[in-house]
Amino acid sequence: MGRVIYPLVGGMMALGLIAAPHDAEATIVWSFTNEFSGSGGTLSGPVVVTLSDGGGSGSVNVAIDTSGLDASLSEFVTGLYLNLNPILNPTSVGVSFPTNNTDPQGSFSRGTNAFQADGDGKYDILISWAVPAGVGRFEADEIDTVTFALAGLVEEDFFFLSHPAGGHGPFHAALRAQGLGANGQGSGWFSPTGGFDPGNEIPVPEPGSLALFGFGLAGLALAIRRHRKIS
Repeated sequence: MGRVIYPLVGGMMALGLIAAPHDAEATIVWSFTNEFSGSGGTLSGPVVVTLSDGGGSGSVNVAIDTSGLDASLSEFVTGLYLNLNPILNPTSVGVSFPTNNTDPQGSFSRGTNAFQADGDGKYDILISWAVPAGVGRFEADEIDTVTFALAGLVEEDFFFLSHPAGGHGPFHAALRAQGLGANGQGSGWFSPTGGFDPGNEIPVPEPGSLALFGFGLAGLALAIRRHRKIS
């Protein structure tokens, strides 16, 4: 009986080794550095936007991280443009901003192809932050997390290209930044690094997947050792 059970258990665990990477949670990560329209200014570092549904559905967290910017400069973020799966209605998407931190709170607007990032295509969702100084600019070393809610919503629903409208793009998203350049008077629109290359979607194994991976390794080793003893 042992000759059958051990290889069988090991084989089943090995299936976990194979299956785990495919079931891993895919977190979309965009790094905004490329100016596609504007004054020709550059960001001192990347603004990183991460989208995750936490392995479920119904809500997606969008974290905008400005820690890559140089705090000694005057640059700040004023807008993030996002696309939505065309089969979904943007006006049905709910939104909530963090209420227990000191980060600047943005405003939320939505509508099918309602927002154009300068010469780029049209977008379905726009998150905006304050422009005037002294009223909560979204500057360096801050993270703002916005949560979108809609039945069945997952992060892949935001992985769609902008609707054709101008001479740039299409892009999956666009970022508006101001206070650029030596005098802080420049502004521009930025696309994610890699443009619309699906390689920007980075799979990140969740704890459950990592556990399956570990059991798979252990099971495979057990099966091999048992087979050698029998031989």
